[in-house]
Amino acid sequence: MNKIGVNQYEIEYFVSEIYNRCKETGLSADNIDIYLQGFQSNYLREKKEQKIELENQIEDLKQEIQEFNSERSTFQKLRDDALQQQKTTASDITCSRVHIIRRKVVTIMDRSVARAVKYSLNGLGQGVLAAIHH
Repeated sequence: MNKIGVNQYEIEYFVSEIYNRCKETGLSADNIDIYLQGFQSNYLREKKEQKIELENQIEDLKQEIQEFNSERSTFQKLRDDALQQQKTTASDITCSRVHIIRRKVVTIMDRSVARAVKYSLNGLGQGVLAAIHH
């Protein structure tokens, strides 16, 4: 008994106390057996009920986890779609700005070329007129 950490004196005292109290209340060994079986039966039924309740709670938690994962997946898709839309919008804005700048450059170049041609023609025209007069 000492090897398993049980003090023999404590066991003897415990059994003696139980025996004396049973004797005082009029419980016989047969009655004690019946009470212990009832107690054991109630204890086992209670533990089975607790086990079923815990299993139900586990199933409920698993269902909640599935719902959360599904919601998380939906939110991630929404986020990814919003990011893609933002990139597309930024790209569209950039392309639009490039197009506006290109139009301005072309317009400026067209004006510059037109002025250069005009001045060239004016200069050429004056040169032709001067050659004709000479």
